[in-house]
Amino acid sequence: MIFGLDCSSTRTGWGVLDLTGQRISSGVVQPRASLPFWERLVEMAHYLGGIATTYKPLVVAVEAPVMVSKFKGSSTLQVAQAMGVCTVAVLQRAYDGARVFQYQPSTLKKQVTGNGRAEKKDMVEHIGRIYRLPLLDLTDDEADALAAALTHYRKEIAK
Repeated sequence: MIFGLDCSSTRTGWGVLDLTGQRISSGVVQPRASLPFWERLVEMAHYLGGIATTYKPLVVAVEAPVMVSKFKGSSTLQVAQAMGVCTVAVLQRAYDGARVFQYQPSTLKKQVTGNGRAEKKDMVEHIGRIYRLPLLDLTDDEADALAAALTHYRKEIAK
């Protein structure tokens, strides 16, 4: 299994693909905004660890953080901390020897849409079409996590 992650300090998208590139499951974990930063991370780690226990990934594919603040009140450092906590939470429940791969947002966009500068809505639309998901229910975080897993599949498995 390939476990894709799109991390932030307020919510994290996740997606699981099998080794043929087919979507198994995906979603977003979003702790209450009123929780302190570290408590949000603990909640995300617990949730993602449970999912990883179910699917036992061989690979964790992570969208690399952008070096600017993406969300109000969220620094690049907090995004990087969230990425580390969430990645470790998944690795702790993965198969022994599971590996982590990190992909730049432009690489994900190029793999999914053909355009390394695609907008978020374009990513959501393409991922929705690829995996036949209803666009009204698909968030950009979930789409980006699936894009990370799909990028890994295309670059490392289906090559």
